[in-house]
Amino acid sequence: DVLRVHCAGYVRRFEAGEFSAAERRATGLQWSPALVRRVRAVTGGTVCAAFVALRQGVGINLGGGAHHAFRDRGAGYCIYNDEVIAMKRILEGGLAGRVLVVDLDTHQGSKRVRHG
Repeated sequence: DVLRVHCAGYVRRFEAGEFSAAERRATGLQWSPALVRRVRAVTGGTVCAAFVALRQGVGINLGGGAHHAFRDRGAGYCIYNDEVIAMKRILEGGLAGRVLVVDLDTHQGSKRVRHG
């Protein structure tokens, strides 16, 4: 699912701990195997929440919302864009025609409107 949204080279570099100093600064996160597990778990949780929303009308992942990650780089404490990964899975699977994400975090943001 991650490769539906992110470049293979970016995913490989992150998971192998090969981010440059500049890439680490952009994410604001220090790499570790635990970070890789956390990012994977958060992404899976958001995909799961999307499927719950299809069945029950609403789904929430309080650990998710890594929407500042770009296709080829992380930003603003975000590595994988879990929201877009979940949306693509639902949309490409023909399970919904449209998806609504309600973003309730409070910060200035990265002015990222579209992904990809």
